[in-house]
Amino acid sequence: MQSYHEMTTAQARAYFEQFMSEMDASRERLANTLREQGADPGLAYDPTPQSLDPIWWALSPLLAWQDGWTPTPSGLPRPTMAALGDLDALPSWVSTVGGPIEFSPSTIWIIDGVGRHLGNVMVASVPPSQWSVGHHRIRAYVYQNRPVITAPETADVNPLGLVAVLASRTLEGVYKSGDTSPWPLDVEIAAQAPAETGVPTPQKSPEPASPAVDGCTCGEHLVDVAEQVVPFAASGEAKDSGDSPVGVADLVAAEALGAEEVEDEPGRWMLWFGDETRAHYDDDAPMSLDDVVALAPGVSEVVREDRETILVRAPGRCENAMVAVAACALLDDRVRRTVRA
Repeated sequence: MQSYHEMTTAQARAYFEQFMSEMDASRERLANTLREQGADPGLAYDPTPQSLDPIWWALSPLLAWQDGWTPTPSGLPRPTMAALGDLDALPSWVSTVGGPIEFSPSTIWIIDGVGRHLGNVMVASVPPSQWSVGHHRIRAYVYQNRPVITAPETADVNPLGLVAVLASRTLEGVYKSGDTSPWPLDVEIAAQAPAETGVPTPQKSPEPASPAVDGCTCGEHLVDVAEQVVPFAASGEAKDSGDSPVGVADLVAAEALGAEEVEDEPGRWMLWFGDETRAHYDDDAPMSLDDVVALAPGVSEVVREDRETILVRAPGRCENAMVAVAACALLDDRVRRTVRA
């Protein structure tokens, strides 16, 4: 199993072609599940935004976390891939690159079916949108090599990721059947649609803006740790970094340490640890950076995308607080085998 970021261009293209070849089977599976729930199976073949709401609420009673696991403020214990059983019996993206493993196998199939349906609705509703392989010149681009929806002059959209977030929020009670606010994914479609397509623009319930540090309830912020010096590790890679003290503020200013909320996925953050941070942690330390990040208050999911990037689910946190989470992980002595004298 490899991450999307580890794929070569040829591997990403080959998987994308496999992913697209599975669309017909996905529609049929979605239709069968709707039928079993007493809903109209024809919704699975309806490429309009109006199909999304009845599909979701027909399937929402089937949503479940992974057996024996529920979210906790610390993010521990973590859900495990082993608990999912035979990966070949799950959607191809699970056995190929992994995925949101905190859900039950049946829920993962729902995310797959509804996510693909959402993408197809976007393609039909918002020309010239299309399924494509995510690509950006930035190496740590969060959607690199993923199947995404692309359109000129708009941000890429990861439909499966959106539905995974929706599943979490539905299980957590944030979204409930009968809510007067529109289904969140209708908003995503309208946001991509030019006015001439005739796609109705729903009124989106406002998301809370990232709060200022003053009065913010996120907890620790960058200002609380900015002046701390980050110890050097004693690994071989650290020896070329010089002996000048390096502070958290220095790494942030050099854009070697930071956080950014993933576009279209509120509450999911990308933390990055650039090349300059390599001098400060060891691969064989008692704990990895992602192990420490998982212990931060409010973090409910951690996925290590590659050496530089960690994806984190932490709803309700502001960007400043998430930079502090990244900084505190680097300051934690458990990410170093020993500290250079």
